[in-house]
Amino acid sequence: MRGFKITVTTYDIQVRMPRAMARDMSHAGDCMPEVQKWYDRLREQLQDVPDDLLALCLKQYGAWSDGELTDHDMNLKRMLWIAACHTEESGRCDTMI
Repeated sequence: MRGFKITVTTYDIQVRMPRAMARDMSHAGDCMPEVQKWYDRLREQLQDVPDDLLALCLKQYGAWSDGELTDHDMNLKRMLWIAACHTEESGRCDTMI
């Protein structure tokens, strides 16, 4: 997907996405239909994100239990949603998870 990039380091995950993509996934109300749409389009690129690092990064938000964080596909969707919200709020296309 043009303009979308994930960079994984030892300690964090950096997500770069176009503003239009971020806007689509970060509106008021339930964003999961849009997150699912982008997840389906980006699935291949997302599979390189390590399960353990993603769960650790998401755990820092304190919004999900350890049990919930065992679902890697759902964690990838959470990551997309958080990155979209950060992008929209900051106006920057790069965000750290």
